[in-house]
Amino acid sequence: MTQLTVPRMHGLGNSVLLVDRSTLADAEPGAVARRWCGRAEADAMLLHALDAAGECHVDIRNADGSSAELCGNGLRCLIRLGVDEGWWTDGVRMRTPAGRHEGSIDSGQVRVSMPAPAFGPKAVGARTDHLPGESTGEGACIVMELDGIVLDLHLVSTGNPHVVIPCRDAEALDAVDAIGPVLEQHPAFPDGINVHLVQPVAADRMLLRSWERGVGPTQACASGATAAVAALARAGLAGHDSAVEMRGGVLHVAWDPETEEMWNRGPADYLDPVVFDLD
Repeated sequence: MTQLTVPRMHGLGNSVLLVDRSTLADAEPGAVARRWCGRAEADAMLLHALDAAGECHVDIRNADGSSAELCGNGLRCLIRLGVDEGWWTDGVRMRTPAGRHEGSIDSGQVRVSMPAPAFGPKAVGARTDHLPGESTGEGACIVMELDGIVLDLHLVSTGNPHVVIPCRDAEALDAVDAIGPVLEQHPAFPDGINVHLVQPVAADRMLLRSWERGVGPTQACASGATAAVAALARAGLAGHDSAVEMRGGVLHVAWDPETEEMWNRGPADYLDPVVFDLD
């Protein structure tokens, strides 16, 4: 029986398996992700392959086996693993379905570039004829009523699709467990969508709870935190540089709207590796 030892890491409690693509041969990645993530209690699996030019190509699979364009916490983990193992000699360079990324490590914190934000139904692949409310703000915000409560749904892509919903108090954030599956499976979003409730508590600080597409509730979502900062800054509810507090910890997000550059910075830590059967 052939066995493979797979590194397991987490970024702010968002756990990932980091798998060398060549070790899976012809195995179907989605099926492997469903099986291995379930056993390891991981939120995602990142398949990585380094090309001759030193760029790391990353295929991201959610715990249910579905493909994901981006996993910010996973990329930070991959950066740390690659730096520790000496993959890069001229700077960290990666490619995901969301585009190219750069990264670095400073004082134990991992920094990774994120795609420029895009706003509105088209950016998140929404069907406008099925949107659950009235569009405002050039279509980037949907006003929706749910159980008598009016919600502002800010549609933003940071490489993958997100709905960001501002809340007035911290207690309301727990409603993401009820709202998340409703919106993820709503016919307006045929490819699914990540759902986040966020409370801005200062210009440079916000609280976030996430429901991730294909995963469910998670301790942290880096692309969601990035989307929340972009959405709230665009709406004038927060600044462009913010500490985003999630159940798993704090992620620092910065957005320069002039250059469209976005970065997040946070920890990436090792967990015990997992041994899987390949036969």
